[in-house]
Amino acid sequence: MKFSSNKDINKLIRSLLKMGAKVERGTKHRKLRLPSGRFVVIPCSPSCKRAFQNFRHDVSRASQIVQS
Repeated sequence: MKFSSNKDINKLIRSLLKMGAKVERGTKHRKLRLPSGRFVVIPCSPSCKRAFQNFRHDVSRASQIVQS
């Protein structure tokens, strides 16, 4: 299944799905629900060069457990 027009984002999403993440539908974009319970919006047709790096950074920040 194709989630984004960026091949690197697709690879990352597929690897996260194997680790237990789930894809949900949003109103305009799909959401990636991580095993930690948080979600990240999937960029469907990213136009900037750093889209993959930004998405990877968002995933890593959302997967960290907040300690209080």
